[in-house]
Amino acid sequence: MKNIFNKHFFIFLFIILILNTFFCWNFFGVKDIGGDAVFYHQVGISLANGQGYELNGEKTMTREPGYPLFIAVNYKIFGEHPNIIRVEQVLFLYLTILFVYLLSKKIFGEPITRFSSLLFVVYPIFSIYSGSIVSEIFAGFLLACFLLVFNLAEEKRKYIYYFLAGLLLVFFIMTKNMFLFLMPLFFLLIILNKEGSLKIRFFRAFIFIISFFIIIAPWMARNYINFGNPMLASRGGVILYGHAIKINFNSSQSLKYIISSMSGEYFVRRFIDRDYNYERDSQGDELIQREREILAEGGVTNYDQADDQLKNVALRLIKEHPIKYLFWGLIEFNNLNSPIVYYERHVSIFYDNVYNRTFLKSSAIIILRIFWFTFICLAFYGIYRIIKKRDKKSYGVILAVFYVNIIIIILQGIPRFLMPILPFYFLFAMYGFEAFSKKYLRFFNLWS
Repeated sequence: MKNIFNKHFFIFLFIILILNTFFCWNFFGVKDIGGDAVFYHQVGISLANGQGYELNGEKTMTREPGYPLFIAVNYKIFGEHPNIIRVEQVLFLYLTILFVYLLSKKIFGEPITRFSSLLFVVYPIFSIYSGSIVSEIFAGFLLACFLLVFNLAEEKRKYIYYFLAGLLLVFFIMTKNMFLFLMPLFFLLIILNKEGSLKIRFFRAFIFIISFFIIIAPWMARNYINFGNPMLASRGGVILYGHAIKINFNSSQSLKYIISSMSGEYFVRRFIDRDYNYERDSQGDELIQREREILAEGGVTNYDQADDQLKNVALRLIKEHPIKYLFWGLIEFNNLNSPIVYYERHVSIFYDNVYNRTFLKSSAIIILRIFWFTFICLAFYGIYRIIKKRDKKSYGVILAVFYVNIIIIILQGIPRFLMPILPFYFLFAMYGFEAFSKKYLRFFNLWS
């Protein structure tokens, strides 16, 4: 009977997901091939045609190889049809929901897991991004796969699960480079788990890391041979620089950026600067100008080399102003954890026609922000309660959540970076709400 109920629940989730996706694609539109999608699309075509990992006929390491490879396989089989990628991403989104469900019901129990799954399905951000040729949905699917298999490995203590977990983690990292240091952290997590002798735990960790290096080593060797840099992608420089240049902000620029980080750019455009553009004025223009200057300098001929130069400039700024860099890191932490609606610009809503219906728009944003920050607080409170229980089954998920938030203090708080772990925020928030409610109900009963 329980299995039948589960089957009906999963069918119900799928129907809700399809309806929500249909609504979001119609309301927000399916984005054309632009921005980051241009790179993924073009490199996918190059791989599918047997020309290698190239952009405009030139070898590159500008982005991680995982998502372009996924696109290339599809283009090879079905032809150059991005809409097939979009449909597959809806299926990946559904599988992510199922995998998160299977993993989390062991930690949080059935009621919380079911309610969180419903919130996950109806939350529009995932459905909006499933219509874009960017790596967020695919990365979230891979992370859910990895965490589920890693949990099985720690539960069953079978070497094959540790090997598979290592493979899934490397596929995820080769899709999202910023998660690279999850490997040593999970390596340590295996060793620190006191189940079994130290020798056995080291062997489990060795199996885990060997499968990781089997996949990642050839790619890093390729980049070292071609670019003199054994990294996954030349992305760190531009992201680090995008954070570091805020050190040079004057008081007016700082105020505008902080308000945008807290509430989207509407309040800045409505009350301070009508022409303010979050992406352009917080980093875009200066980044583009600096890249052009670097490319114009002798010996720098492509983006990969320019990224390395941007990294050097960023490190110099950080060394000169470490306190300011830490301050902006806290702002980026807030920026990461404060999405409203992803539409055209990060953390934005009502950024056009700013002078009509001011009270209605302001009220809507304030209400959304209160709900969202309450949600974030409940999620971290839920994590606190889980840690207090010392539930080992949850440590891997908590580690992934903490990792993203810590790394963003060093890098940029682009809200879509949160998407691979956002499903787990729903779970922790619901768990935190349950724990908070129990305390409140006890207080309420006392006074009644």
